[in-house]
Parts: sequence; structure tokens; C-alpha cells
Amino acid sequence: MLHTPSLEELLDDSTVLRRQLKGIERYFLRCPNANLIVVAQIRGSISSHQLVAVLHKLRRKHPLLGARISLDSKNIAWFTSEGVPENLVHVEQRAEEDSDAWIHRITEEQKFRFPLDKGPLIRFVLFNYPQTSHLIINCHHSICDGLSMTYLIHDILSHTSNPDGRLESIVDPVVLKKTKSPASASISLFQRIRMKTLNILWGSQNISFSENDYGALHLKYWSQQKDNRILSWGLTESQTSDFVSRCRKENVTVNSAIFTAFVAAQRDIQGTSPSYLRTISMPVDMRNRLSPRVGEIFGLYVSSVRAKLNYSMKTSFWSNVRLIHKRINKKLTNKSVFMLPQQTHYMHSTLIDSIYFIKYGLLRNKIASFFLRFSGVNKLNTGLEISNIGKYKFPVDYGSLKLEAIFVPAFLSDYQEKCLRVISVGRRMFFTLTFWDSIIDNITAEKIRDTSMAYLSRATGWVC
Repeated sequence: MLHTPSLEELLDDSTVLRRQLKGIERYFLRCPNANLIVVAQIRGSISSHQLVAVLHKLRRKHPLLGARISLDSKNIAWFTSEGVPENLVHVEQRAEEDSDAWIHRITEEQKFRFPLDKGPLIRFVLFNYPQTSHLIINCHHSICDGLSMTYLIHDILSHTSNPDGRLESIVDPVVLKKTKSPASASISLFQRIRMKTLNILWGSQNISFSENDYGALHLKYWSQQKDNRILSWGLTESQTSDFVSRCRKENVTVNSAIFTAFVAAQRDIQGTSPSYLRTISMPVDMRNRLSPRVGEIFGLYVSSVRAKLNYSMKTSFWSNVRLIHKRINKKLTNKSVFMLPQQTHYMHSTLIDSIYFIKYGLLRNKIASFFLRFSGVNKLNTGLEISNIGKYKFPVDYGSLKLEAIFVPAFLSDYQEKCLRVISVGRRMFFTLTFWDSIIDNITAEKIRDTSMAYLSRATGWVC
């Protein structure tokens, strides 16, 4: 049974957080491009003093806001709150509103190297304009997912507008491990034996990686990966309403319609070669698949599945949507969704760490090379990753503050050509597309954006 500590217990306990990183948390630990960034556009003004005070308070509800990484003698990684400094906020006062300022800042934030051994693993930048604020939250992916960041935005705005409000009690977070997964998610005995054998071979070599090693990897990665790009746009209220209503009428999800529009646009602009362009990836929230279910907890509860999706010019847009809808649903079995968490659970932790060291030439090892190929991230394998966070489930009015938009979450991948994120806030839908200019140029990305919106416009009847 889960224990719910009182606030008094939490305040008296200076070591609130102490738990091992599991599965995909460890997978992202040594990833040199693990920064997950979200931007909240707020009508109204927030001071740095207000925000720092709220973040101090929220550490009681979301301990991972004040976490760092501690490695023990066996190279097992632990989240700990011991000795982690306060969350600081970098504030920039600006005389005139600049819609591109946060985009330029994100491209720099994506390169930021978190001090894993010192913490915290999240940072905040606040652009204050005369009438609005842009709150940029940069988070190491090992501690959260995109949905978690929407929960955090709500908590920040809620407690900023009502600083004397009571803080909800904390429920011990559900740790993402195999015993919490549904029985149908288990991997085969053959796979477990193969992984165990690989672990034994790897473990005998006694290889591990320090913070200095990670620093060298981060430097090497960002010296090779340059010109990270972001496109951001939104639908109007009427376009959003018409689009959602039409999806309901066609008995398909908004997610499937978005997939269809971008698959069609990608095919129109880029074709189907190389072969990875035919593969689409989709992050999947696992909160309602775990036992017990995960509530509005700040943490990493996401996996990913892939599918080959095609658009047929011989049939209508909505017929394509229905076919793609069925294809996506077939992929969303527990077996597929939990594949990555299960595999990373069984793998030796430092073998997981080795993926990027071997990929970027900082390690030479046959076992690690095999594991890199086995993981599939040794090369581009996906044309487009699409994550629809869904509708922001909270009110947008917080006293004198109003949440106008969220752009979520800007993420870069070196094995997925393009990453699209979608969220609905209030009555509008917002899109963020990230990519490497060295792989797909800005003009091509803009054509894909415009063509996908044209598909939706024609299918829905609104003017793009």
C-alpha cells in the first residue's frame, strides 16, 4: 500500500529523495541530447522572487525538481536530494515583445549540459515583457516527460497566483519497473536469456563512465551536431474547433488525423526514400497502464512505438485517417508499449550508458558495438516522431495570470529526422517541429509544415 507522508514529515526529512534510476531513466542519463524544453506563454507578469519561492515549495510535491545523480561503487545510479542547491531562475526584462526570442533561447538551451552529480536537473528562464511573460523550462529527460511538464506549469501558475494555498500531499511516485507493468507486457524468455548473456560478457570487462567522460561526450556530440532548428505555429480558435469537431464526426482521433496530414506532407515533399522516411515513431504515455495508476506526478512515464505508415492518393483524406487510426491502435498493445522499458530494465546499466560513447567514437568495444546496433539508434531510423500531448486539462486563468499557449516540448534526436509536438491550450492547438538543418533544411521543413496544414484545411474546410 502506498504511504502518503504529511507535509510535516517532508519538512523534517532532509533526505526526501533516494531511489534508483530504472530502465528508461537510465537510458537517458548519459544521452548528450537529453534536454526536454517547454515554453509557457503567460499574459501577466511574474517576478523572479515569486517563481523561486514557488519552486522551493513545489519540491515538496515533486522531489525530482531538487534531484541530482549519485553513483555508488557498483555504478548504480540514484536520484538523491541531498546537497542539491535551490532552483534558480534567470530573468530577462525586455521592453518589446519578441515572438522569436524564446526560439533562439531554446536552441541554446538544447546544448546545455546539466551537472548530473550536483543538480538540479531542471532550469528556468523567464522573459518578462510589459504585458506578457515567456517561461522556459529546460529539463533533463531522465526525470520527466512532456505531460509532466504541463503538470508543473499548472502547479507553478496555481501557487504563484495563490501563494498561501495548501500544497497537495505527495503520493510516493510509482517507480517504472517490471513489477508495475501489466503481465501482457513481459518479454520472451529467449530475449531475457540473450540479455543476461550480454550482461555477463559486458560486466566482466568492468567498464564505467565518469562525469568527465560524460563531459567529453557532450563536447564531442555538440561539435558534430550543429544548426538545431525549431518551427512553431498554432491554429486559431475556430480552426481548432472545426478540426476537433470533424474528427469526432469521422469517429477518429485528432492524433490520427495529425499523423495522416504529416505522413502525407512528408511523402509529398520528401518522397519515401531513404527507407527510414516510411517509419513513424510515437511516444506513448504509460500512466494508465501501470499498477497502481500514476496520477499527476512529475516523472518519466513514457515509452515509444514505431510503425510504417503510408498515405494513398487513391482514396480520400478521411479514409486514409481511418486506415492509419487502425494501424496505430494495433501498435498500442502493452507488448509494444512496454518493449523499451522492459529491455532497458534487464540490461546492465553501464552497457546502456555505452550507447552514445560507442556511437561517437569515445569507446571501442565489440559488445557495446553490438548493443548499439541492437538498440537501432546507430543511424537514422525514423522520418518523423509525433507526440500529441493532448488538451491541457487545467483552467487557463490563474488570478491575474492567464496561460495563453504552451509550446511542448522541444526535443532533438540524432536517429529521428524530425520531431513534432502538439498540445491544445484553452481553445487553440499549437505545434512545435524540431530538426537538424544538416539533415533537413529549413525550407524543406517549412514546406512540410505548410503542406500538412493544407491537408487539414482542405479536409476540415477552414482557410489555412
